[in-house]
Amino acid sequence: MRECQVWWASPTLTHPGLQDLLSDEERSRAAAYHQMIDRDRSVVSAALLRLVVAHWDYRDPATVIVDRTCPRCARPHGRPTVVDSALHVSLSHSGDRVVVAATEAAPVGVDVEKIQAELDVEALSRSTLAEGEEAPDPVAFLTYWCRKESILKATGDGLSVSLASVVVSAASEPARLLSFEWRPDLVDSAQLYDLHPGADHVAALAVLTADPLDVTEQDGASLLAE
Repeated sequence: MRECQVWWASPTLTHPGLQDLLSDEERSRAAAYHQMIDRDRSVVSAALLRLVVAHWDYRDPATVIVDRTCPRCARPHGRPTVVDSALHVSLSHSGDRVVVAATEAAPVGVDVEKIQAELDVEALSRSTLAEGEEAPDPVAFLTYWCRKESILKATGDGLSVSLASVVVSAASEPARLLSFEWRPDLVDSAQLYDLHPGADHVAALAVLTADPLDVTEQDGASLLAE
């Protein structure tokens, strides 16, 4: 059975040594944030990605090169790919959580969102939910959002494709892709999982394979400390 590892961390685990693992562009992007917490999330997520790859491939994290070139505009904001590695990777951060997913099985997408009680669910649902999808509260809405976003991150479409074109199971049911207007083939080949990010957050994982997967969630604190 193929493995998919999901690594969790807190942005509070940042330290100066992590900056050395980032590219010049990633350091500039992190420095551009006005809020310290945003800078910390950016640094920890970029560093954790390299540390996870190094842990999997038994290599020095300083040798891990991550390419984020967008295929549409050539700017460095596309889906991350690891040069000279068989790993498919994805990352996300929100609130107090940073997450990296890695697998050799197939393209992968992961998304985490902090639950916000003041979220305007009714307004956001109009552009996010498909007909028949209902979100009575922020938790349900963000469950839909994370499931859909993880699919679009796995395909590489990101938010260039409407979230409403991706239809998933009800928030109260196990995660499953029901339809995707632009990729109907994925209904029988993509797997969705609800993750366990901890209190006040929701998260989801998508892997574009029908083959059985062993999904494990792990604490990335030890990787960051090294």
